[in-house]
Amino acid sequence: MLRHLTIRDFVIVDRLELEFSTGFGALTGETGAGKSILLDAISLVLGERGDAGVVREGTQRAEVAAEFSLDGLVELADWLEESDLAGEEGVLLLRRVIDEIPDPVLIKDQQGNYLLGNRAVARLYDTTPDQLVGRDDGYFGVPAEIAEGFRQSVQAIMASGQTTVVIENSRDANTGEIRQFRSTKAPFRDADGRMQILVIAHDITDITQAQAELEQHRPHLQELVTARTAELAEAGRATLTLRQQAWRNSPGQEPQLLAEGTIRIGWVDSRTLKPGRIPATILKALQP
Repeated sequence: MLRHLTIRDFVIVDRLELEFSTGFGALTGETGAGKSILLDAISLVLGERGDAGVVREGTQRAEVAAEFSLDGLVELADWLEESDLAGEEGVLLLRRVIDEIPDPVLIKDQQGNYLLGNRAVARLYDTTPDQLVGRDDGYFGVPAEIAEGFRQSVQAIMASGQTTVVIENSRDANTGEIRQFRSTKAPFRDADGRMQILVIAHDITDITQAQAELEQHRPHLQELVTARTAELAEAGRATLTLRQQAWRNSPGQEPQLLAEGTIRIGWVDSRTLKPGRIPATILKALQP
């Protein structure tokens, strides 16, 4: 019997918890009230196939947990005990998480085999999270030398006992492209003391390619910048020559030129010579 249902970030549901008691139960409500969402959530936790479309907008994962009573189900309780899946006595807890974390997140054992992998890992290898379990990277078409490098990295970090950040490559099974990742690897022990490792990898392929292209073109870009800087510097300088004349104005006579000469005002910034305005330095030079 279903005793408790917890839903988080599923479709349009933020958080919902329901308690169920013995006897007949019914879901009622108007169209659009969310009855089908509850049924979909129960189906999901019972094994129905799910996808990222059920993750509530703006969140990274949806979670559904259902608690069942095992009263009277002796054979099921025995099977769970034999399979090392038994929890609280008389209770079966099923939990399903559908994630949309963009970065690959995985757990491996000492042999480098997957114990868990999220959808990002599965997409990289063109498989499903369930199909990852128990297999290594080489099974999914990763070149042998890269797969062996992953295994050696896992074992070395487990031996050190220290969280380590490494740069490593992997193969995208969909495109055949070799992608580069910045991976954080944290070793830990499970409840039985067995060494495992948690890996969170961030794809940095686009960043490293952009950096490589920048370095390749850096000398040419530097030449262009240097040349343009010189052009701007030359255009910003000008030699200003002013002609000065002295005239005598007498009543009844034509104006008489007494003297003339030129004033050369060194190098000035031509950008300060705006129409209708003479810089104060030039006006000062023209004063007698």
